[in-house]
Amino acid sequence: TGDVDGPIDRLPGLQRRVVKNHEALAERIVAHGDANGLDWTVARSFTVDHSFSIPHQLVVQPAEQLMGKTLPSIPVYLACGVDPYISLQRSADLGRQIRAAVESFDADERVVIIGSGGISHWVGTAEMGKVAEDFDREILQQGVNGDLAGLCAWSDEEILRRAGNGAMEIRNFACAMAALEQPVGEVIAYEAVPAWVTGLGFVQLKEARA
Repeated sequence: TGDVDGPIDRLPGLQRRVVKNHEALAERIVAHGDANGLDWTVARSFTVDHSFSIPHQLVVQPAEQLMGKTLPSIPVYLACGVDPYISLQRSADLGRQIRAAVESFDADERVVIIGSGGISHWVGTAEMGKVAEDFDREILQQGVNGDLAGLCAWSDEEILRRAGNGAMEIRNFACAMAALEQPVGEVIAYEAVPAWVTGLGFVQLKEARA
């Protein structure tokens, strides 16, 4: 809800910078959660990592240049890096809460939600560099179909076995998908890149009725 900068990690071509936060909307999301039985952990100052900064640099900043204005952003982090993990169903609940909070916000603004995270990848294990393309394509297809129930049906054991500990980040996808009432998607691109130790996939979601 306050100052945002980053990324904290150094990656080629990714410059550290201050990010304009949408403090009023962030505070509304927190207040809506408080009123509806959801206790957000809130940071008044936060340094993001590459999971936020990469999509911000590749998606938000080009949009700012095209539109000629700054687009404020709100980083939301889910517990998907190390055990204990937030459940997929709870991740979806958060997405629904975010939607409800945005709808109750008193300003008429367009809000885009980016579910950023890896698909298959193994972090710090002997399998690092392996990519499970079959798993990746199943996840992307669930996005295309708007199959939130199918996405949330994955067990942690199956995700870890088939796609590695990094694939636990599909919780971010569930959160973003649940923010839509009738999601339907389109695969923008997919490529398995062992040199980058992950499968890279991009799905654009929208309301089916729109």
